[in-house]
Amino acid sequence: NASRLWTFNVVKSVSVAPGIWQDKIFAVSKDHCVYAIRMDDGECLWHFATDSKIYGVPYVTDGIVYLTSADTKVYALFAASGQLLWSFTTGGEIYTSPFEENGRVYVSSRDRHLYVLQAEDGKELWRYKTLGYPSSPTACRGMVYFSAQGRVYGISVADHKMRWCFPLGFSIATSPVVG
Repeated sequence: NASRLWTFNVVKSVSVAPGIWQDKIFAVSKDHCVYAIRMDDGECLWHFATDSKIYGVPYVTDGIVYLTSADTKVYALFAASGQLLWSFTTGGEIYTSPFEENGRVYVSSRDRHLYVLQAEDGKELWRYKTLGYPSSPTACRGMVYFSAQGRVYGISVADHKMRWCFPLGFSIATSPVVG
């Protein structure tokens, strides 16, 4: 028989699943904010506001929260304080979740590009032009994966070239999972 430990109220509803790191939950609300909430007691430790709606799930690793917003930006925040480490502006709204692996942050934008940024400072390393709106990316073993226009793509991180493309048979952008 489960009982409620705590409740945290926000002005507008929580719109996406939270990210978790150490003793904090990072919840996104329709008020354009991400909230760092302590798991033990539900206390809000900090919040950070963007200029538009946040559609993607925050990606949290190594003390950094990576966040995207429809304001065209990718944000890197210190998980402990909410202080902005860096932000990067893409050419379009971002409705997808970011992904970080091996010091690189992968972000898909409505400008039909996959962006690869340096995790430490947000500097653009390279970008890949897609035919449609790319899904949330994932990366593993030197490859980055995403879908767009009914196809799943495998792009080499080393030389930024497509290694393969697999047609799904339907035109939805689904986020691939690596296992």
